[in-house]
Parts: sequence; C-alpha cells; structure tokens
Amino acid sequence: HIKMSGCVGYAIEVDAERVELDSLSIAYSENGLRLSRVREDLILDSMNFNEISDIGLKVESCRQVTLKNSEFKAVKRGVVSDTEFYEDLLKIDNFDLRCSEVGISGVLGQSIIKNVLIVCPDGHGINIAKALHGSENYIDHCTIDAKNGIELASGSLIIENNIIFNRREIGNIGINNTDILVPTYNFNNIYGFTARYQGC
Repeated sequence: HIKMSGCVGYAIEVDAERVELDSLSIAYSENGLRLSRVREDLILDSMNFNEISDIGLKVESCRQVTLKNSEFKAVKRGVVSDTEFYEDLLKIDNFDLRCSEVGISGVLGQSIIKNVLIVCPDGHGINIAKALHGSENYIDHCTIDAKNGIELASGSLIIENNIIFNRREIGNIGINNTDILVPTYNFNNIYGFTARYQGC
C-alpha cells in the first residue's frame, strides 16, 4: 500500500530471490517497477500506475510472476518481459492497460495472458519478439484496441476467444505472425484493420 510519485529511473527495482509486494501506486515517474531474477513465486495484486513516461513493469528472468486486478493508465510501455529460460512463467489476469506504444511486449518463456483489456490506439497491443515455449503460451479472452493487434516474430502462441479491433477502423494488422511455425488461432473476433491476419 505504498504510493510513490515523481521518480527518475524506476520507482522500485528488485534484484532478489524473494520479495513481497502488494497494492503499489506509482505516478508521474519515468518507470514503474523492475523485477529481476526473483525465484520464488510472486503475486502482484491491485497495482495502480499512472502517467509513466516509459515502462510500467519490467520482468527479467523471474521464475513465476502473477499480475492481477491492476490498472496502468497513460503508460508508454505497459508490461515488458525478458527471459532466456523457457520454464519462466508470466501470468497476467484481469488487467487494464492503457498505453501509447505497446501493451505487452518482449520475450516470453511460458505465459498465460487472459481477461486483459489493452487500449493502445496508435501502437501495438501485444508485440512478442520470441515465445520460447510455444505450446505453453496463451492469449485468451482479451480485448485489444490498437493500431496493430498481436504481433509474433518468433515462436508460437495459442490465441483464442479474443476481441481484437481498431475503434477508428484505421488499424494495420489484427494478428501478424512472421514465424514459420503453425500457431493455433481460434474463435477470435477481429475488425477495423486493413488486414485481419497476416502470415497466419
């Protein structure tokens, strides 16, 4: 239940095997929270980040992080994941991301992204550079309003039961897959883009 404001760099940086954090509120700062090499399971609940000029949350090589019941508003980049271990698990559930550049991005080990609202009208909803454990990465029951919905450069994602759209109907691509792997895309509602699917 800590409130922080006006921070240069990251408001909070964690480089430890274990940490407990809950109900953080960070505003008017350069970056929000950075987690690095946390090895015990971590649940981040009820975060409220507002007016962050760059990254809201960066997760680097953490074993299992669960993000839930939180809201980021006026953030440039919402959640950035970076890992080299396929067994690292990132869960995002019941999350509201309002971003200017990208909602969720980076390299994923395993991930479950569900019940997430991403509003990024001039940027990317989800932009994954690499999914290391393709059969264990899910995007499910998400609503994305963006210029580019979901982009996957390498690896495979299971993308099901989502609404991906551009409210102004001037979007570029709904789902863009540039890998040769065959992904699983089922029951998605995609509209408002020049191309709904590309490379899929």
